[in-house]
Amino acid sequence: MSSQPACNGSGPNLGATLRGTTRGKPPNLYYWVDLSVKNPLSSAVWLFFDAQDVPGPLTEAQLWSTRDKPPGVFWFLSGTHSTTALRLPPGADILVRDVELTSSRHEEFLPLAFASELRIEDAPASEWLEHEGVMPASGAFTLDEANLVAKRTVDEFQKVGVGVDLICMHQVDVRGPTISR
Repeated sequence: MSSQPACNGSGPNLGATLRGTTRGKPPNLYYWVDLSVKNPLSSAVWLFFDAQDVPGPLTEAQLWSTRDKPPGVFWFLSGTHSTTALRLPPGADILVRDVELTSSRHEEFLPLAFASELRIEDAPASEWLEHEGVMPASGAFTLDEANLVAKRTVDEFQKVGVGVDLICMHQVDVRGPTISR
């Protein structure tokens, strides 16, 4: 994935602010960031919070709503790798608070990825899960697992294929208090 182009001003982009860091079970480091996310495109895009592992074959897709008013929604995808993702509508300009990013390799930059499409079993993810799962176009949202909105699970030995059409990568600098790149 590192061969994907960097995000620029004409496409989806984000800014990040580091809120905290915690050491986990070695070798994991956990970072909490606030993300200011924009999608100036005329179509919805996906934002994956862990672009190193976007995504492998799945055993489960979950859609959660936040406690905010109006609520935001986020996807949690599990299988060979796990990742959290947002589906952003055209023209989105949102703030997402308390996003957890994990590093097991102690990198200075953590990759996030924007994609134009996420397909599960050759169908758009929203069709496969039977829920649109799109964030509101504006507002501030705190990611927490308040309400499970939708869930679909397959047998772990029958993992389903996933396809992602990547647009660009954004490297989040986790070295200092104000981070963005």
